[in-house]
Amino acid sequence: MKKGSTANTANVVPSNGAMKVAVAQDKNAIGYAGIGHVDATVKAMVLDGVAPTQENAMNGSYSVVRKLYMNTKGEPSKLVRTFIDYILSPEGAEITRKHGYIPISR
Repeated sequence: MKKGSTANTANVVPSNGAMKVAVAQDKNAIGYAGIGHVDATVKAMVLDGVAPTQENAMNGSYSVVRKLYMNTKGEPSKLVRTFIDYILSPEGAEITRKHGYIPISR
């Protein structure tokens, strides 16, 4: 939206889950949520003839994607490093994929 104004009638929600629920309950609604929230209750838009699939998001052909990052202030503590290593492991990637998100790599 390029920091433009929002219509007074817009239903602004605080999270991806709330967006999914709001869109699923209103046949005229449109919203933006992470790919992991797309299921049978909401439809993702085909853009420029490109389907909103995990593969198309990963290879860059689907034009509306956002990456999520894991940041630390300075070197992570041992516990935080263990968590990051787990998320980046094959097991962590499989859990990420299972829940509809795209795993990240180092």
